[in-house]
Amino acid sequence: MPIKDIFFPMISYNYPMPAAPVAVEKAIGLAAGLRAQISGLTFEINIRSSVGIYADLPEIGEKLDAEAKKSVINPRDLVALFTDVCARQNAISVHPVEQCMPAQLPSRRVCAVKA
Repeated sequence: MPIKDIFFPMISYNYPMPAAPVAVEKAIGLAAGLRAQISGLTFEINIRSSVGIYADLPEIGEKLDAEAKKSVINPRDLVALFTDVCARQNAISVHPVEQCMPAQLPSRRVCAVKA
């Protein structure tokens, strides 16, 4: 039975580390070789202060802002890489970017696999 669909979750944030470009290329190469559709999924993580109004230290706010920017830029860079590699290898692809809070990430991935 041939493989028709491949699900490739692309880790875009630093836990444990973002997906390496070589991993994206290998996954798409496999899909192209199998003539399967590859679906890449990545998330923009909504980073908010958990400190609240009682202790909003400037250092914490600056760090959260930097992390929030990274959580938006990384997935978009991954999608751009994914799209570029799919085009070069003539792979059939789907590549959604979703937004969620960090605590929602595991359940959102499970829902994507079931879909």
